[in-house]
Amino acid sequence: MKGMCVVTSGMCGLWDSTHFPMVYDEESWYDTLGDDSEVVRHTLGGYFVPVRLNTPGVFEYELRLGTAAEPADLTERERSLLAVSSRKYLFRSSGGLCFGDYRHLEAVASDKVGYLEVAAGEYVAQIHILAWNDEPGAEDERGHRNEGTLPDLLITLNPASLDFRAPGSLQTFTRSRP
Repeated sequence: MKGMCVVTSGMCGLWDSTHFPMVYDEESWYDTLGDDSEVVRHTLGGYFVPVRLNTPGVFEYELRLGTAAEPADLTERERSLLAVSSRKYLFRSSGGLCFGDYRHLEAVASDKVGYLEVAAGEYVAQIHILAWNDEPGAEDERGHRNEGTLPDLLITLNPASLDFRAPGSLQTFTRSRP
């Protein structure tokens, strides 16, 4: 899945919308997710993967789904432009996933978020920020992306092992590029 994520809150995320039947408007969103401790609870449960960017903006993303036989990973080109990788998070899917500004998290995926059908099960999600504009020729003379540039965010999603445990933190990124 590829797309653009417009982030107004400084945090976007990956979630299973069917886990949030209680979220259907702004008031119910605040009741369910208006406090960081509630977001952490859903993160620990594997139903929300935080992508805390700490800045609003428009971000291009790609979600890469792997299998046990062929795990999703970064290419050599992507590794050379890797700025930071997140912790690994548990993601539980009932058959679909949404990605976008977490302020648009609702029980029914809207056109404001990306949606992808995936097999029901448990996955390990990891978010990578790519310094795409460090690559020669990535930008035109006006500073806009040229065709073929890498996304801002690359999210890998692979089947989880039985012993995987998710972190209990909303601080997505913990290390920087060497």
